[in-house]
Amino acid sequence: MAAAIAALGLAGLWLAQPSDAARVAARLADERWYAVHFQGANIGHYRAWGVRTWAAHFEFHTALNFKLHGGGETRAEDRLVFHRAPPHRLLRAEHRLVAAGAPPRHIDVVVADQRAEVVEGEDSRQVAVRAHLNMRDYLAVQIWLDSGLATPAAERRARTFDFDQLAVTEALWRVANQQAGAVTLVAADGGRTRIVVREDLAPWRMELRGFVLQRVASESDARLWERNAPLFADNAPRAPVDVPLPRIDRLRRLVLRVDGMGPEAVWPPATDGARQVTVLADAQRPAGAAELAGARAATVAFPADAPAIQALAEQAIAQASSASAKAEALVAFVHNFLRYEDIAGLGVLGAARERRGDCTEFANLYTTLARAAGLPARTQAGLVYRTAETTNGDMPGGAFALHAWNEVAVDGVWRSVDPTWGKNRVGVTHLPLPEHAFLAVALALPNLKFRVVEASFAKADDAQGA
Repeated sequence: MAAAIAALGLAGLWLAQPSDAARVAARLADERWYAVHFQGANIGHYRAWGVRTWAAHFEFHTALNFKLHGGGETRAEDRLVFHRAPPHRLLRAEHRLVAAGAPPRHIDVVVADQRAEVVEGEDSRQVAVRAHLNMRDYLAVQIWLDSGLATPAAERRARTFDFDQLAVTEALWRVANQQAGAVTLVAADGGRTRIVVREDLAPWRMELRGFVLQRVASESDARLWERNAPLFADNAPRAPVDVPLPRIDRLRRLVLRVDGMGPEAVWPPATDGARQVTVLADAQRPAGAAELAGARAATVAFPADAPAIQALAEQAIAQASSASAKAEALVAFVHNFLRYEDIAGLGVLGAARERRGDCTEFANLYTTLARAAGLPARTQAGLVYRTAETTNGDMPGGAFALHAWNEVAVDGVWRSVDPTWGKNRVGVTHLPLPEHAFLAVALALPNLKFRVVEASFAKADDAQGA
């Protein structure tokens, strides 16, 4: 989230230069403060500013601070340095992340001369990158708005450096609305990313996956959130199911009604006033080319190119030759390699080194090892069904709780596995959530209730409704 928000941040400079990029940057000179909100709660602040280096190069800084739960505050700081002379090529990019946890997770990324140094805790690695970016592309949208050519429905592309992907990425922006003194831009991601820009070319409001950054008058206004209680409680919430799910191993299709999400909820879709979701056992679907490409990449979060990970992946797949055999060998390996412990913030390299973690560490290690072994894989977050026995009997029908597992592509088809539970197939107990809705569902979880509408079993004579 921090890198995506930073990409929307517009910082500035004090001295104008002959290029259009420098002229626009001069209009963005002032330091700007934003209050960060999620689901109406003030959870953090964001700051953007610009300076000139001793060599007169252009520097852009952003800093994001937020807190979602009692485990501590997360801080992300970015710095981009562009050359003083047109085309103002990117000279250096820096990223520092201190993620909430016990202890906090520290990541530092420095990019220069087409190489990145990534330091995470005790681990460090060097990665070759393609960081060809200039300031005109970075400020492309602001230059476009300043030119007066941004008409309704018109589009413009902008580029930035993604510190997780360790690559230059591109976003397409469309003018959704123009009013006196303000332009609303929508990104080509289904409309979930929006930015309102005023006449000074600075963003007034930014919306990203449920998060809202609203510009405020001062630092003190931006930091009011520090007096608030954390958005999420420390205890893991669960949503009860009205009746027990029988014969889980033979359940093939489950239809659930979801109550408690509220009228503005983005998940699940409402039909005839009711919100329902259907879960299929061992659901499989074709994997698109773009999905496969993204699920193969080594990133900061999934360091599949790290030597320690490469060696561990080779050990894990042993003599497995087919993609299916490799996927199943990795499930067994991760399940036995890590010791389950309710912790947060270790990261993949830390979990591999300490051989412990919760479901997130299990899933993220699987994703990373699979990519190292040549298998496209990704971490899936959602809800998992717990029986009445595993909820200590306080929820007679059982309950759904937050969980993480994996999707791995075998022969061009996504299939789900769960290394935490050691399962090569995932049944209706696992309810995946779309990425853009996960935090909203997690926040609503204490108020959610599930009602079983239909439960279909493997054998026709066992099918029943509930």
